[in-house]
Amino acid sequence: GKAELLAALAAAGVEAPTVDHGPVMTVAAWAEVDLEGTPVGGAALCKNLFLKDKNHRLYVVTALGDTAVDLKKLSARLGLGKKLLRMAPEELLEETMRVPKGCVTPFALAHPSAKDVCLLLDARMQDHNALVFHPLVNTASTAVSPAGLEAFLRACGREPAWVDLSLAPAVTKDSPPDLKALAEAFCPSEAAKGLQADEAAPAAGGGGGGKGKRKGEGKKEAAKPSGGGPAVAGE
Repeated sequence: GKAELLAALAAAGVEAPTVDHGPVMTVAAWAEVDLEGTPVGGAALCKNLFLKDKNHRLYVVTALGDTAVDLKKLSARLGLGKKLLRMAPEELLEETMRVPKGCVTPFALAHPSAKDVCLLLDARMQDHNALVFHPLVNTASTAVSPAGLEAFLRACGREPAWVDLSLAPAVTKDSPPDLKALAEAFCPSEAAKGLQADEAAPAAGGGGGGKGKRKGEGKKEAAKPSGGGPAVAGE
């Protein structure tokens, strides 16, 4: 929980002033919270995207609120080809990150259940003296320096990966995807595999696994975002 996280930050030697406030679900709502004059005033708000790929790997992309995250370009850099990244289902968020929707944060990567989640950090965050994240709950804001974030991640056994999200290097035979090795350093999520297996299983009494569907019905179902996906906001 929050108290344990703040204790872990202190144990890692990271200064982490924290301010309580009402619940916020998006970066836009977070920006409306008046943090000026508080211990976290002036720190840059960051958004967090919880994503999955077709190979059952999970990712968290942590970026400044105004950084554009192009999932098509990022998918190519990760070596996914046309199998684009998508928002991960809320069920996986709770099972792996141990936080509810609206509370995604790089701090949650400290949980053992998140050991196979690949974290990508927006390189632009290094230009700021302090960054603000939710301390596992969206009713508080915790500020740390980029160096403090690195120290915490290393204390958790992770090497920070800073990525320039504005780049879109061409992928050729002589120039492979620049982030592919990083992604492949993490194992596919067993939780993601299990969730897909559950979704693929025919419903009890389904009468033959979908015979008799109206034309186009299957396509409509496939177009729906799985589980709604977590919103991006300290998300």
